[in-house]
Amino acid sequence: MFLGWSVRALGLGCLLFAAGCGGNQPAAKGTESEVKQIGIVYMRYLGSHQGKSPANREELDKFLEKMSPADLKTMGIANAKDVFISSRDKSEIVVRYGIEVPPPGPGKPTVVAYEQKGVGGKHLVVYGTAGVEEITNAKLKELVPDVK
Repeated sequence: MFLGWSVRALGLGCLLFAAGCGGNQPAAKGTESEVKQIGIVYMRYLGSHQGKSPANREELDKFLEKMSPADLKTMGIANAKDVFISSRDKSEIVVRYGIEVPPPGPGKPTVVAYEQKGVGGKHLVVYGTAGVEEITNAKLKELVPDVK
């Protein structure tokens, strides 16, 4: 189990390195930025807490507060409080607290956060790998049965 998280943490480190060293790469699309940022913060939390997800918003907020300005800048976060609001649907992003996030592997991906309302019947979601995808309402209900 610990080895799986070590590999995940290494992969996330490579992702963050690549994100910060792109030279003339275009900025992240506005429709993905907050959801992607939440995913990266969530993955960093998992990596620093032996794979245990945050129990609630307060734990994730405290974790964000402890991050250095350089780390936040690397993730494209100017204001830690703004990261919880989707620029697409203008509502708070739903973060799935207290869930088990297994190391990457075959099977259904684990959604760690998603747009509350979505746009045009579709929601941006972020998986336990920090990958972002736009999916339909039906697919969201399949992956997150307790979606509201």
